Amino acid sequence: MGDFYDAVPTPDGVAVVIGDVQGKGAGAARTTALARSATRTAAHFENDPAAVLRTVNDVLHVWFDGRISFVTAALASLRRGPSDTWHADLASAGHPPALVRRADGTAEFHGGGGLVLGIGTTPMVADEAVTLTAGDSLVLYTDGITEAHVRGHWEQLGEEGARRTLASLDPGADADTIARALTDAALAHCGGHLSDDAGVVVVQVEEPGTGDADRVVTEHVPHAGVGRETRRSAERVLVGWDLAPGTLADAMLVIEELVANVVDHARTAFRLTLVRGRDALRIEVDDEGAGSPLLQPLDLRAVRGRGLQLVDAVAQAWGCDTRGRGKRVWAELAAR
Repeated sequence: MGDFYDAVPTPDGVAVVIGDVQGKGAGAARTTALARSATRTAAHFENDPAAVLRTVNDVLHVWFDGRISFVTAALASLRRGPSDTWHADLASAGHPPALVRRADGTAEFHGGGGLVLGIGTTPMVADEAVTLTAGDSLVLYTDGITEAHVRGHWEQLGEEGARRTLASLDPGADADTIARALTDAALAHCGGHLSDDAGVVVVQVEEPGTGDADRVVTEHVPHAGVGRETRRSAERVLVGWDLAPGTLADAMLVIEELVANVVDHARTAFRLTLVRGRDALRIEVDDEGAGSPLLQPLDLRAVRGRGLQLVDAVAQAWGCDTRGRGKRVWAELAAR
């Protein structure tokens, strides 16, 4: 588990961060947790994203204590501007540049650069400011996307390949379409076998007055620990939505079971969508696997096979829709 992302309330807006921890295994997982926690704590009190990353560097430098390890990160601090615009201050520490996809479909690089965190006591953090208007999207990603390649061949998707992918989409593409296009491009470029963790975060500015629901979409690719990673990221979103304790518990159960079905049976990249409306919480899991989940008769002696029974018991409604080469399994819960 080497990649992480988070969204953090700041004194005057919200900060979105994505990072990549060097290495694998338990040590990398502990560093990931520390880097995310340090970022979240610093961003709560600091508007300047470069200052946040310098604080994270201080924490990591002490944590590594002479060990050779590092973290790359990109942080965007967003606040409302005039005339329904959003002002984004970008900071980067050794991370690939962000992509800004404009409402007309053009895509351009912003930010990037700086040096990795945790190596020295005086970090070099690059910063840049950009203004987003209605329909624009800010896209952060890790190098698992840009460095995707077929084993034995070193031609990578690259940053320009990522930019071309976004520019090829219809101008009105929504956030989940943008995220899926980028992960699909990486998977296609490497023949479906990524050699590194890959993460994508998309922040899209809605048209003024649109939308009466909160909606969060995350993309995931198969790797060890993806189920745990998905549950943790979903829990952070749901806790922030201030749901009733019973609804939160039921929602986490549904997410765990639907994601487990993908991991155990479909074994493909998948997308988790959480939508909070006025009266209902909707959970959707899209994957590329064939077939549809079936509600089996309850067998108390069986070790497995009870997942959909649990979903059926706690959800107001649930179902499965086939979608081209894959499917969407969804469930709805009372929001309160």
